[in-house]
Amino acid sequence: MNKIIQLQDLGNKDYEETWEYQKELFKSIVDLKIWNRRVNFVLPKPNYFLFVENPHAYTLGKSGDLSNLFLYEKQLEAKGASFYKINRGGDMTYHGPG
Repeated sequence: MNKIIQLQDLGNKDYEETWEYQKELFKSIVDLKIWNRRVNFVLPKPNYFLFVENPHAYTLGKSGDLSNLFLYEKQLEAKGASFYKINRGGDMTYHGPG
């Protein structure tokens, strides 16, 4: 088991940009696992710990209910907040500074 963890400080990034980066990392790990099985060889899979601070954003997970977002589109805009539907579990989650 690879116990080495790569720490990455992404600073302050938009939620969507960070989410895309996480999907790229995940795909690279899956591709490596597939390659390892094909060639019957085991290259260690990388592990990541990402530090990131997002501007105001709300996400709705695949098991969530949109009625749990208590803000309307205009209110989100007034707060400078973004909203994303994502494929992770969970319900409504706030992401923001701090």
